[in-house]
Amino acid sequence: MSQPASRSDAPVRVSLALLVLIAFSGTLAMHIFVPALPRAAEALATDGPTIQLTVTIYILGLAIGQLVYGSLADAFGRRRAVLIGLSVFLAGSVGCFLAPSVELLLVARLVQALGGAGGLSLTRVIVADTNKGAAATRNIAVLNMILLIGPGVAPVVGAQIAELLGWRTTFIFLSLMGLTAIALSAVGLPETGNPTGTFSLGRMAADFVGLVRNRNYLQSAVGGALGSTACYAYFVSAPFILHSEMGLSIQAVGYSVGGTLGAAALGTMLTRSIVGKFSNKMISLTFSMIGVAAGLIFLAGAIGDFLNPVLVITLSCIVLFSAGALGPVSVGMTLSDAGPMVAAASGVYGCFQMTVGVICSFLAGLFIDHELGCGVILTAAYVICWLLFFLRYRRG
Repeated sequence: MSQPASRSDAPVRVSLALLVLIAFSGTLAMHIFVPALPRAAEALATDGPTIQLTVTIYILGLAIGQLVYGSLADAFGRRRAVLIGLSVFLAGSVGCFLAPSVELLLVARLVQALGGAGGLSLTRVIVADTNKGAAATRNIAVLNMILLIGPGVAPVVGAQIAELLGWRTTFIFLSLMGLTAIALSAVGLPETGNPTGTFSLGRMAADFVGLVRNRNYLQSAVGGALGSTACYAYFVSAPFILHSEMGLSIQAVGYSVGGTLGAAALGTMLTRSIVGKFSNKMISLTFSMIGVAAGLIFLAGAIGDFLNPVLVITLSCIVLFSAGALGPVSVGMTLSDAGPMVAAASGVYGCFQMTVGVICSFLAGLFIDHELGCGVILTAAYVICWLLFFLRYRRG
């Protein structure tokens, strides 16, 4: 089983700004490309559902990759695992820029995601290594908040790049960011764990089985995943709802998606300020119910044909605000429920998050009516999220 990796004899300090930059390799690559989906579809002579797969397969790569990085970090150290992930991300970004067809773009996006998964998983582990208890939850909240603010700006930047320089240029930007993260990590990222020096697929599988058999962990992790990434259904649908169906410009779509991610950052800020003052139970059940309400209104608007850009953006901001508020509490709950298997727990939780994102974004692409699909998926996800949290806390 994975063991907690800490260095109690000499506490290690890690720059939060560096952790944010590392984790950007996992999130920025998805959000910066969203406004350019219609342009990329035209350039590669493909349709909307196919180009949406570039988002879906990216999320799938993040899910698969995070399962592996926990064991890699235990075996070879957090620092080395981070550098491996960033290098793979850089290779994938260059491949995306050069891809001559949608098929090769999909392959390159998968490689890019497998690299980016390391930043998403391991930054949480490093925070857990260097902070304990309530301090860990608050610092995870800070990390989440800054990570959400950055991607909130990313769609705006991505829209401008796609409009002025072409959609491929976004991958030059991502390549440069990956290269910068590699250089700074090589110089400034210390080792925070106690690597064993051995990697075992058997141990990785045993950790996974042990975690999914832990009912508290499973309910916290799946509930948190639904609460934080069901909104990906909106991300892949927004360009088609707001641009293709409602007539907003690509730049306006970028601003709107950025605004929703800004709302998520505000939700995370709120959680950081109230954690310890209100119970995790109250925070989780309240914000998951807010997500249910927003999803129901979205669904009713799609069925009743009264959705408009203002209402769509408002409801998406409410959903993302709830997701941002749930994020830090969910991470704290899952790592606490996992006991000593912190690195594995972070990876499995990240896998659950991205798996939910894959399912939600894929299902959204199947609906001819993007508004209806988004409403159905958001409502169902938050109802299940609330039920899982309710069951988790009913047992204490």
